[in-house]
Amino acid sequence: KSSSMKGVISPENFEKEIEFWKSAQKYIRGQSIPDAIKRIVAEVCLKHNQFLLDIESDRRNKEAVAARQELMYRLRTETTWSLPRIGRFLGNRDHTTILHGFHKFKKQLEKGEVSL
Repeated sequence: KSSSMKGVISPENFEKEIEFWKSAQKYIRGQSIPDAIKRIVAEVCLKHNQFLLDIESDRRNKEAVAARQELMYRLRTETTWSLPRIGRFLGNRDHTTILHGFHKFKKQLEKGEVSL
């Protein structure tokens, strides 16, 4: 692909993209999310059926924790964001909390207990 084609959606995928963003909108509406990570956040919210506000919160229910840890892992592996920056985005968490969540999700992924 040429660099001029970056970000261009093929006609075949256009409808899928429209449906994806329509579905994701309710989970991320009203939140300030940098464009670089918006798709990752939307995918995690949809997969876990969790609002971003719940993921960022101090809630410790199983669903919110699972979504939060997957988001920690994906932001660390799919972006150039540092642990402190990910922590600030996810409710001002300490970088060591992000590191713990990253390793926990990675271990579960390696054991086949979770998937991306």
